[in-house]
Amino acid sequence: TVGKETSRFGNGFAAAGIMYYVIAGGMNLLFEDELEGVEHIYKNMMCGAATGMLFKSTLGVIPCIVGGLLGASLIGGLTLLTEEGNKRGLVAFEMKF
Repeated sequence: TVGKETSRFGNGFAAAGIMYYVIAGGMNLLFEDELEGVEHIYKNMMCGAATGMLFKSTLGVIPCIVGGLLGASLIGGLTLLTEEGNKRGLVAFEMKF
């Protein structure tokens, strides 16, 4: 059971990660001028919301909205965590798209 659930969760996280990368790259390419003045945390949260909504879009409207909120909050939290890690010298990368 553990192996079955672990592979299912791993596959879901990998799919979400690839979707986030593609959506963020597409948003940067298509909306480069419009998003120029927006802080990178808000860009990341927009990409996370779009990814979460797309990831749960086949389940209906309510799961789509919940997925968008969850995606935005997760990626916003990760962005804040990496910013704090950069300030303290614990990590040497930034989550910017």
